[in-house]
Amino acid sequence: MKNFCVIGNPIDHSFSPQLHNWIFNKLNIKANYKKIVCNENDFFTIINKIKNDDLMGINITIPFKESVIKFLDEINHRVELIGSVNCILKNNQKIIGYNTDWYGFSKLLFNNKINVYNKEVIIIGAGGVSKAIIHSLINHNIKKIRLFNRTFTKAKAMENFFINAYKLENLECFIKKNSIIINCTSVGMKNNISPISESLIHKNQILIDTIYNPYMTELLKIGKRKGSQVINGMDMFIYQGIASLELWLGKSINDELNILELKKYLKDIL
Repeated sequence: MKNFCVIGNPIDHSFSPQLHNWIFNKLNIKANYKKIVCNENDFFTIINKIKNDDLMGINITIPFKESVIKFLDEINHRVELIGSVNCILKNNQKIIGYNTDWYGFSKLLFNNKINVYNKEVIIIGAGGVSKAIIHSLINHNIKKIRLFNRTFTKAKAMENFFINAYKLENLECFIKKNSIIINCTSVGMKNNISPISESLIHKNQILIDTIYNPYMTELLKIGKRKGSQVINGMDMFIYQGIASLELWLGKSINDELNILELKKYLKDIL
């Protein structure tokens, strides 16, 4: 029996066990996936489990996607570019960090027919998730990313040719009636709060919330009422998970899966 897990704190929102165990069942893979709530001082113990083959792979969720890097032996070249890890595995006795979030977001853009070529995008949040999404957007030839964060210095540190950083309270000065807006914060995960004032949401906007649980956050509910195109984080969640699993198993499984069936299963149990 192969064992896998996701670590984070909080972790109760994660549906990674449901996602992976569904896939294991469909593909007749003898494996189990669970979630573990932990703190940073637990990392050595958890990583030792992968060194000792007690765990075959680990996903990382909030708030450890950046802080886990210093505990790893190596990082994949994309992690060097992105600066966050959501997947680790052992290869030749080394513990290596990968990022599959960027791929998950790229699939979200493709599946929802969102073209960001030469466009301006607004991102709220400057954590590990936003770093992966920024990498995806740059790969899709974005023109400009306006990055807003509660802690301005964190956003400022991410500025480059594509990114301009701003204080969160200045958001209303830059949102347009046709903006593409991406929420990369946890606001709306545990409450009925939108990270954006309702007055700033318009029907010609595209609203993307990286949260998938709940399926419709307050931000997306407001957008839907106003006629915006609204997209939750389900596609990103599913495809980052599949990409992680392919890394752990060392083979492609995407073509063996009925993604529509998987989406329906996850939506029904949310």
